[in-house]
Amino acid sequence: MNARCVLVLCAAAGWGWAQVAPKPVVSPGGIVNAASLAPPSQPGYGISPGSIASIFGTNLAAAAASAPSVPLPKQLAGTAVTFDGIPAPLFYVSPGQINAQVPNASSFNPVVVVTTAGGSSDPAQVGGNGSLGLFTTCASGCGRGAILNVGPDGTLSPNTPQNSAAPGGYIVAFGTGLGSGDLCTPPPPPDGYPATSDPLMWYCDRPAAQVRDQYLLTQFVGLASGLVGVDQYNIQLSADVPQGCQLPLRAAEPSWTNSQPVLVSIHEGGGACVPNVQGAGVLRWEKVASSDTGGTTTETLFVDLSAGDGKGPPQPLTSQPGEGLDERGFTPAQGPQCPDAEDKTLDAGMLVAYGPGGAGVRISPTLSDGKLLYTQALPPGMIGPGAYGVVALGGQDVGSFSTSVAIPAAIQLTTALPPGSVIREDLDFVVTWTGGNPEDLVSVKLFSTGGIGVGLAVSAAAGKVVIPSRCGIITPGSLPGGGSCVLPGVPSGPVEVVVTHTASAAAATTFQATGLTLGGWHEWMYRFRFSGLTVQ
Repeated sequence: MNARCVLVLCAAAGWGWAQVAPKPVVSPGGIVNAASLAPPSQPGYGISPGSIASIFGTNLAAAAASAPSVPLPKQLAGTAVTFDGIPAPLFYVSPGQINAQVPNASSFNPVVVVTTAGGSSDPAQVGGNGSLGLFTTCASGCGRGAILNVGPDGTLSPNTPQNSAAPGGYIVAFGTGLGSGDLCTPPPPPDGYPATSDPLMWYCDRPAAQVRDQYLLTQFVGLASGLVGVDQYNIQLSADVPQGCQLPLRAAEPSWTNSQPVLVSIHEGGGACVPNVQGAGVLRWEKVASSDTGGTTTETLFVDLSAGDGKGPPQPLTSQPGEGLDERGFTPAQGPQCPDAEDKTLDAGMLVAYGPGGAGVRISPTLSDGKLLYTQALPPGMIGPGAYGVVALGGQDVGSFSTSVAIPAAIQLTTALPPGSVIREDLDFVVTWTGGNPEDLVSVKLFSTGGIGVGLAVSAAAGKVVIPSRCGIITPGSLPGGGSCVLPGVPSGPVEVVVTHTASAAAATTFQATGLTLGGWHEWMYRFRFSGLTVQ
């Protein structure tokens, strides 16, 4: 065969390969927050404009390649990505994963298309409504956080079990997901460009941080200077912050959801941490009446016997008016979960629960996803006024114990909230009731479909809860842009109202048991759920 024929065959072979290169495929639910990697099955799933997203699938690129410099390229190794038709800056591409910055002009639920030499992927719609994520050192979504300790002289060093942060000191955590829409220093950096240090770019609505159940002050939350799409949290640790080697740290954004928990080490004076595993128990009798299911009522005994590093004393459901809400009255929706940051469940053997009638319900622990679960559905009508008790026979982790609690009659709601009711966003929202002991507490919360809530808790003796519209908080007509008065934190649309009646901390019952180093808490709760409502 002559040379000319060889050249023709080679050219034809190359053309044929380009034509049959495999089409890129984005996995279902495969577009996630690049820090948390939370899938659609978990709370906290979603991406935000300006943040970093990871795209998982097959045939996403011919080979692995990383951006050589900033600004980030919008094509890398022959791969390009669009969000709502807008080209996205690319950090990294490979056949199975792409890391990209979500364009600032993208929506929260963008349509994503990956294009390679093999063609364009089918459009993939992203669900969720924005999310927070904290980066981990192993880039797996769970595990040790990418956290720096700040020394007294301002020097930075990685937070590790051998190099703990000190109570009263400062740490810096990095994440993504806050997005570019709430910056106090507009405009955000152009797509693919790093954030500036002069001026610093910070968020107006500064999220909090949380170690276990303790909220911490954030001195600065903004875009990390010199990086693209990365959020920086400068966090002040309180003097009484929990201490241990594997403490769960979250970023808490009242308007969205919490981030996933990442692990941080804290020890007095810094240096090597000391494990601080403590055990505690919470028993709760719960009766829930739901209006949207034909008046269905469920009755349950919830049992939480667990131990964890830095775990604090058991806390009641609502120990004082306003607990569980931040300073603005918001209840953040729950964020993604990480098994390595969860407490270990404890074995207390068989439990026997009994009510005023004397008949007992035997509860044996069941194993689910490596956890021992005791929660038990109760016979209809079991929970009501009277004395209730739980006896544990003792197991591998917790010794035998016996505890009882007196449950009063439930409050009687006098505000009607049938399905289809409309809650006016420009008026105060009022819920009234009769009954309840003066030391009892009643909380009223409104939850949007995204799980974000606003509410208040008061003494049962008050007989009502009033959640003011913004008209009741600020001067009417002074809203930016001439906006209307609305219920703070609850967008227009479908909502659920949840009314909870429980005991105050002073009236709750505690108990002790071997293996529960922090003791136990025995409580009750009546809950009324009203769904099918609308705020407009």
